[in-house]
Amino acid sequence: MAAGGEGMRWRVISGFELLMQQWDDEVVLFHSGTGNTHLLESNACQLIQILQQSPEDTAGLIRSLSARLSLDQEGLAAYVQRALVELQRLDILALEA
Repeated sequence: MAAGGEGMRWRVISGFELLMQQWDDEVVLFHSGTGNTHLLESNACQLIQILQQSPEDTAGLIRSLSARLSLDQEGLAAYVQRALVELQRLDILALEA
């Protein structure tokens, strides 16, 4: 699993519904394609919401999320890369060329 190489963009995998309910800083997400329920940080769900609008590369996601949050760029970049790999592992996101 990669964090997104040159020219690669992240996208939400289509063909299923993602149902989310937020409480404070956590979100319960039901993945209708797998039937699994996940407890995620609200920032990870913000990444999903950004990608539901259109595919984006990792750098673009960091810029979009930094506009919403007050984290230093280095810490945010590391968080985004970890979150993307985890969301890919959960079959929510995929990389496209």
